[in-house]
Amino acid sequence: MKTAADGAKDFIENLKIRKGRKVLSTGFKNLDHFVGGLFQGELLLVGARPGTGKSAFLMQIAEAVARQGELSLVLSLEMSEQQLQARLLGGLARVDAMLMRSGRVGQEELRALEIASETHWLPNLMTEDRTYTLEGIESCIRSAKEANSTLSLVIVDYIQRVRVGSKSASRDAEIGVISGKLTELAKELGVCMVAAAQLNRQIETKKEGGPRKPQLSDLRESGSLEQDADAVIVLTREGTEAVAHVIKNRHGENFGECYFDFYGGDCRFVERVTGL
Repeated sequence: MKTAADGAKDFIENLKIRKGRKVLSTGFKNLDHFVGGLFQGELLLVGARPGTGKSAFLMQIAEAVARQGELSLVLSLEMSEQQLQARLLGGLARVDAMLMRSGRVGQEELRALEIASETHWLPNLMTEDRTYTLEGIESCIRSAKEANSTLSLVIVDYIQRVRVGSKSASRDAEIGVISGKLTELAKELGVCMVAAAQLNRQIETKKEGGPRKPQLSDLRESGSLEQDADAVIVLTREGTEAVAHVIKNRHGENFGECYFDFYGGDCRFVERVTGL
């Protein structure tokens, strides 16, 4: 048992350590206000239902970090590397994703894509789509860090798709192993770890007066996820209106909502910046 004085000393020491860490911007001003930015050695969880746009949201964060001159690695278990690169390029060029997917791009769109690839491309943003196991993810992250010590951000999209080599008693236990390993890697390698997670269907339940507020229990296999994460954001969307709900923040009392307009054509979220 600690005395209040000992607790205060520990807090100050932890504050000094945190102050010395590199802090990166998410690219969204209001979101940075709530979570303080992206910190080395920490796990940020982004929960969402399928079709919300979480992959696009995560890619924008990776893009923002790359624009800060930092190396980002996106590990996608949902989209192919070609799809990720196409989405990134389409977003940079502001070209409709469906036109690109169907091959119905005109000369104007082709020129915009060429210009984006020549002038706006981000060489310090890496993508990987061939890793599905926890062991493979760990190996990929370690290899990237060894090859380039400036690796600052790792995104895993998404946790429930990760396979664990050894069979556990339950999927909840497996998710605990996964989130524990991601937290461990973030601390050991000094990177910010951002992981997507699926939400339970209950999040879609309506109540009188509109949708209910997201809770930590809305995370699928939530026990270990809500424990291991330093911050948890839940992304919801109704049509073109999206909200990022900050529902956990281990290092502060900033909780709230950030509002976005979602443009489905080029799969981008545009923040509605408000005075906080």
